[in-house]
Amino acid sequence: MKVIVCGAGQVGTSVARYLSEENISVSIIDPSIEVLQELNNIDILTVQGSATYIKILEASGIAEADAILAVTRSDEVNMLICQIAASLYNTPLKIARIRNQEYLSSKWSSLYNRDNIPVDVIISPEREVASYIAENLSYTGGFDMFSLFDGVAQSIATLCTADSDLNGQPIKVLHLLHSNIPIKIMAIGRDRRTLVPNEETILQPNDVVHFIVKKNQLHDALALFGHEHTELSRLLIVGGGAVGFSLAKHLEHENSDLIVKLLESNKSRAETIAPRLRKAIVLHGKGLDKELLLEANIQATDTVVSVTNDENVNVLMSLFAKEFSVKRTLALVNSDMYIPLSSALKINALIHPHKITILSILKHIRSRRDLKTIHTLPDHSWELMEIQVQEDVEATGLTAEEVYKKTYGHVVAILRDDGVVFADKSIQLHKGDSVAVLIKPQHRRKLENLFASTHQFF
Repeated sequence: MKVIVCGAGQVGTSVARYLSEENISVSIIDPSIEVLQELNNIDILTVQGSATYIKILEASGIAEADAILAVTRSDEVNMLICQIAASLYNTPLKIARIRNQEYLSSKWSSLYNRDNIPVDVIISPEREVASYIAENLSYTGGFDMFSLFDGVAQSIATLCTADSDLNGQPIKVLHLLHSNIPIKIMAIGRDRRTLVPNEETILQPNDVVHFIVKKNQLHDALALFGHEHTELSRLLIVGGGAVGFSLAKHLEHENSDLIVKLLESNKSRAETIAPRLRKAIVLHGKGLDKELLLEANIQATDTVVSVTNDENVNVLMSLFAKEFSVKRTLALVNSDMYIPLSSALKINALIHPHKITILSILKHIRSRRDLKTIHTLPDHSWELMEIQVQEDVEATGLTAEEVYKKTYGHVVAILRDDGVVFADKSIQLHKGDSVAVLIKPQHRRKLENLFASTHQFF
């Protein structure tokens, strides 16, 4: 498989790194030679220049490309790149990042097709993040959510609270006492590190528990860790930028009973978005203004979501909200420095917009391969992979224990005959299985080779 990446910003370079590690041929185009030189340690082809120039695209190998990803700073350039790829090279998959919400209006949905602007997949980071936050808000106590097996199962994280009956108990007790709610605990975050547990591992208060469960049992599973489901009734959004506004619009459409208030520090922006929201109340002011928060009735608020452009403000806002006894806080951050502190700071979820965008892009590219998804745990120490077992691969017939010995990967769940099976070390892999495997990034290639077809490498 060959992929052309246009734009060597944070998203473009991250996608290129991931794909290169998966033995995919990658070319990346950017006008800046300095930026491209920073990628010399990656096994990719770098091409300096504008991705709208035919000779530059030719140099990148566009004629043989299976997919092109346009993530330059300009929406218009990204659309033009897809147009050139379709018109001159008939590139099968064309993905464009488009930020301007005017281009994304439902009125213009017919614009993006083969006969007009041939973009197969539109990536709107703000809408992706808003949708991700909205899904996290649906499950009390849950965060870092990720769908598996086309939505049949869910990977999710939660804090094991002091009120949970599981505190001080080994994991095997969970399975014995709650066999009607089958879950697979695949990792535990404790003392700023992530460990893979066994049946004898004892759960402790404030453990960050990463587990897999059937989606229709999510609420029941979270309750085991002390998070009884409560319907969200009052929400405060701090920051009325593209993410905050998109989230408010999304929630208005999905939950008509939810009371949403939005704080925006820029008066002009507040006046712009207020009439575009049907129910949400827009207040002008800073989120850290105590008087304004009292006016917004923060003490009666269930959840505060802080999505300003300043990650430090977002984290401080989450801490401030806890002082008003807000049960749940979510903060948007762009760096990793707060990850090891999130539990100590009692922030319920950190939202990483770049990570969400990257995973969305990778999902579309990987959908054309047997390797379907990869989800990285928050501290980046482990990855959750979903791989299809083909007939002519070495993995067929192996037990989970044998897979671990060959790859150091932990088989955690299997989709078989439309049912989810949580793996133990003796379970055997069958042709047609979809397999979820937890593995360290440095061992990923071993796992991919084990599942590689003898006729074609993914």
